[in-house]
Amino acid sequence: MPNLTNRFLEGNGTGYIEAGLPNITGEIKGCESNSSHQGSSGAFTHSSTGGGEQNGNGTWVTFNFNASRSSSIYGKSTTVQPATCKCYFCIKY
Repeated sequence: MPNLTNRFLEGNGTGYIEAGLPNITGEIKGCESNSSHQGSSGAFTHSSTGGGEQNGNGTWVTFNFNASRSSSIYGKSTTVQPATCKCYFCIKY
């Protein structure tokens, strides 16, 4: 008997599929008024690109968002995928 604990039956083959979600990414670009940025955490990262504002003050900063940095479930699938056990249904009538 397959272990169906916390899994759904999926009728299209054999084996197990782990739960997964598509990754969520994005970025926000802005300008700091000074170079005292304290960092980022979790799914956020940042990088200074130099240059500054039009008046020469501050540094351009890009904040990147990548959900897979906060949980490994993001990026494991291209669709929302619950944990399943694949199977073939044999129905006799």
